[in-house]
Parts: sequence; structure tokens; C-alpha cells
Amino acid sequence: GEGRLYYTAHLKVYLPVEEIEPLNRGIIVSRRYSDPACTEGLKCPEVERVSVGDIVQVHLTIVAPHDLYYVAVEDPLPAGAEPIDPSLATTSLTVAEPGLYRDEDHPVLYRFYHWWWQWYSRSEMRDDKVVLFADHLPAGTYEYTYTFRATQPGEYQVIPTTANEFYFPEVFGRGAGRSLVIE
Repeated sequence: GEGRLYYTAHLKVYLPVEEIEPLNRGIIVSRRYSDPACTEGLKCPEVERVSVGDIVQVHLTIVAPHDLYYVAVEDPLPAGAEPIDPSLATTSLTVAEPGLYRDEDHPVLYRFYHWWWQWYSRSEMRDDKVVLFADHLPAGTYEYTYTFRATQPGEYQVIPTTANEFYFPEVFGRGAGRSLVIE
């Protein structure tokens, strides 16, 4: 018939995980795996191979160059891993509570006050990923830590961590893809 025709085309491309590079469009995110027994924080060596039953600590670094609102951070888990939720009665008391810590000049003073102040609204431990929500994230650098247990042997390609403002999805960031071997 007569009239104007409008259309939109969308293209989705799926790259191999090792080819996915970090991307910064207003939020910078990165992920590190380490041994929870190491007490030196970011100085701990990164873990690339673990055994079935091992506990792995995940360090997500989130850099907000400016104040962000209604932020969602999603960190996919390796397929052979299960997140450890310390709020469950079946979880060992030795597992650390997940938390988001702001990088300050005086980390000792900040950690003293952290027990009553959280920079995030809530976090969810799902079977395939850990999701963090923040209504307001002031400009700064943050580290969110949690743990998972390696449950199934294999070589797993881990999808990158992503972060975005919920109402302005063009403000987002993505970490690098990586692999994890569970023996």
C-alpha cells in the first residue's frame, strides 16, 4: 500500500570469550580470582586453576568516574561453580560476607565504619551469576568481594562482568573474558 515504511535492524555478535576486551562507556569494571586464604587483598596472585571443592574469592573492581544512579553489576560464574551465600544456615562461618568496599586513603578507618554502611542497595546470588544493585554510587573506586566453590571439573570460559545504569543503559562497562580450569 501507500505510505512510509519504517524499520530497524539489530545485529548480535557472539565472540569467543578470550577475544572479549574490556570496554568503558562511563563505568570501569574488572574481575580477579584469588585464594581466600591470602590476606594481602589485591596483592594476592590471580588463580587460573583450582580443584573441585576449592573455594575461590572473587574481587570485582568498579570505578565510577562520576556519580552513578541505579547501577546493576552482573558477574557471571563459571559453569562448574556455585556461589557461597553466607546468609544461609548451611554455610560455614569461615566464609566471608560479601561486601562492597570503597577505596579510601585511610582503609583502616573505612573498614571500621563499614560494618554499618553499605554503598550498595542489595546483592543477589543466583545459580549462574552474582548481581549487585546500587541506587546511588558516588564517584570513586569500589571493590565487591564474594566467594564461590568449584563443583564440576572442566575448562570453563567465563563471560565478562558487566555494569550499567538501569535507566541509561548507554552508560556501561564490561570487563575482559577469561577462562578457569577446575581439576
